Amino acid sequence: MTEPGEVSRPAGRPAGADGVPPMVQAGRGLVTAAAGRGVAVRLLGGVAIWIRSSAEARAALGRAYPDVDLVANQRQSRDLRAVLEAEEETLAACELLLTKLQVADVNRKDLSDVAMLLWDHEPGDGDGPGRVNLTRMAKVCGEDWGLYTTVTGNLAACANLLGELVADAGARARIAGRIGAITGALESAPKTISWRMRARVGRRVRWYEVPEEVVR
Repeated sequence: MTEPGEVSRPAGRPAGADGVPPMVQAGRGLVTAAAGRGVAVRLLGGVAIWIRSSAEARAALGRAYPDVDLVANQRQSRDLRAVLEAEEETLAACELLLTKLQVADVNRKDLSDVAMLLWDHEPGDGDGPGRVNLTRMAKVCGEDWGLYTTVTGNLAACANLLGELVADAGARARIAGRIGAITGALESAPKTISWRMRARVGRRVRWYEVPEEVVR
């Protein structure tokens, strides 16, 4: 049994002596060092999701993390600074979720990370521990038909994969319910005129670009 604060680690998922993956330790060190120089830097990607997750979610869906993803405000953009300073160490859960769900050529690893994030985070009206800012998600997806289409499609793909990803029935049902709540909110949110015009074209014209695959 996993004790509170302890991480169970299946074979093949390297971690330090304290159970913390090396890239998580490295990422936290980078954020701390940057803060000491007055630079706002936050973690994103799988490392950030691991940090925000409970011991149970880490045990079920944690994986090997080969690298650290960071975002920094190099040009002192006011909007980006607000995003970076919304929470400590990592981007807010909403931003982490969007970075995973906006990938048109999504893979199993990304969908597993989505499930891991939604294990402990429920949709809400703002950012904060254990919360996904549904208001922001609805706004950005309501302005961009392509983003909306990719995000909702990937949410459906994650829901379809939950039976393979999550063994615990209670956790699986909780994640599925949160996926349903997010999808419903995105569907019912107001849409801009440009969104509606692009929707008329629909899938006849591709709305995304697939970057060259990076092998890690």
